[in-house]
Amino acid sequence: MLMVRNSVESTVSLFEEISRVRSMPAPSTRALCLDYDVSATLPRLGWAALLTPGQNTVRMIAGEDVSRDGNVFWEGLCLSPDDPGATLDHPFPVSTGGMVRADDVAFWTPGHYLDRLFLVKTAAGVVVSNSLPFALRASGETLAADYLHYPWDFGRILQHSQSAPLTRGRVQIITNANLLVSRDGEIKVVPKAAPPEFHDYASYIGQVHAFLDEVAHANQAQLDRPYRYVSSLSSGYDSPAVTVLGRRIGLTDALSIIDSRGGTAGDDSGEPIAAALGLSLKTALRSDYRAAGWDAERLFYVFGLPEDICLYPFRNDLRRSLLFTGILGETQWDRAPHYAGGCWSWIRAARPCRNSGCAPALRNSLSPSTDGSTMPNSSASVSPRSLNLGHWGTATTGPLPADWSKNAACRANASA
Repeated sequence: MLMVRNSVESTVSLFEEISRVRSMPAPSTRALCLDYDVSATLPRLGWAALLTPGQNTVRMIAGEDVSRDGNVFWEGLCLSPDDPGATLDHPFPVSTGGMVRADDVAFWTPGHYLDRLFLVKTAAGVVVSNSLPFALRASGETLAADYLHYPWDFGRILQHSQSAPLTRGRVQIITNANLLVSRDGEIKVVPKAAPPEFHDYASYIGQVHAFLDEVAHANQAQLDRPYRYVSSLSSGYDSPAVTVLGRRIGLTDALSIIDSRGGTAGDDSGEPIAAALGLSLKTALRSDYRAAGWDAERLFYVFGLPEDICLYPFRNDLRRSLLFTGILGETQWDRAPHYAGGCWSWIRAARPCRNSGCAPALRNSLSPSTDGSTMPNSSASVSPRSLNLGHWGTATTGPLPADWSKNAACRANASA
């Protein structure tokens, strides 16, 4: 609706605006399409997507182990291999990925808070990636050298959508939610589908077992490349609980940091529990990673849980695996989860943890790093969103093709 303005100046301005709009090319009504590139210089599970307003092509570049089926892509384990796009409606995905639709791209995070998405919006478009360094590199943005609060911004998860400053603009951090980016660059963060209600322990454990069976079925469907099941194991309650659950679907291997925070060697060992469950166990001290120096630091320097750096000695044991971890079990299983209230939950009333994890926290361990390394058979590394951007690519000047962000016709029937 046009409103008549009272001043001559306003009337002139209004007509000038109408003339400008009429002279602009009409927006295309063609459906968005996916232009997909695979790069051997990227970590195997890393991916980034670029949406440019006014263009019909969504540019995508990914590592060699990112999967694609038509207009859907994902890294890690797809729980609905016959219909990958259904992951968008799953309460507890164990992957990151996205689906190009007619007028937008819908991205998903895992159904837990240990892996996230990063979004940077610039004048050229919107970049979304499962890696912070990749999002920065693909967008051309940088962290602010004089900003002192990144450890807080990246190390604390307080909401489904948070942000941190860059040299120009901000980076948006998406946790346990779906992300919609329209062809015009409009950004929406929306809740994941709510899991089924449960009213007693029997119905709860039944749902957990059903979820684990779903994971096992999807993993078996991968045929020649199933993930191994591994658990982290300490002397507490959380990790033994998820380890027992993992045994249901064939978990046989566990890893244990045998000293507690500020404790002594052996005071938090999972060795007795592993022996009782008949598990193969590898152990390390919390400080063992220090011997690796920068090689460890660059993988764990910044992410949601930077203290995961203590798992660095297990990096070879965690490749191509799904990690069962009891981390933050007091939040997931406490009958009065006071840590999970407020803006973190989509559900403002009772039971604030319902959508942040009724199922055990399964994560695609060795999630995508962007440190530029090309370790044989590595799917990547645990929580490896390093701030080091100087190590990109070993055989080329960098992993991004020079023209990957330019508009081009969609490639018919292209496959990853």
